[in-house]
Amino acid sequence: MTDTPNSHLMAEIVELIPRLRRYARVLVRDADRADEFVQEALVRAVARIDQFQPGTDLRAWLFTILHNLVVSSFRRDKHRALLAERQGPPNNATMPRQEDWAALRQVETAIQRLDPRYRDLLFLATITGASYEELARELSIPIGTVRSRLNRARSHLKRQLEGGAHD
Repeated sequence: MTDTPNSHLMAEIVELIPRLRRYARVLVRDADRADEFVQEALVRAVARIDQFQPGTDLRAWLFTILHNLVVSSFRRDKHRALLAERQGPPNNATMPRQEDWAALRQVETAIQRLDPRYRDLLFLATITGASYEELARELSIPIGTVRSRLNRARSHLKRQLEGGAHD
């Protein structure tokens, strides 16, 4: 194989696969599903290798691709679940009260109003159950940033749900 700038990038990408796998496993808590996400992220990265800016952090670029795939998948899954709920409960289930539906819509609206930095981190922390340390390490941000963003997300949600300002 000829030594091209892309072949050098490919070698660096291969070296990062174990870290990508660890990060995906933290996010989804399922080894097989994590490997599927890593594979999809690698396919996208290779297909878009010309979009990578030389001199920037390849690891951060790959982790961003992987992170976005996982978040998009969770959103799709959530959307499918909401569609299934709207189709109605199984015959043996009881219908939620109108107040329950209203409260659920209020929470969903409040979450959507959050700044994406807070919403995505809150979503990942809640869904994956990852510790602050795991999130900080895998997102390459200080643990204090993880704590403050999660605190802000929870505070904004609480204010919105209590009828406070819309951020």
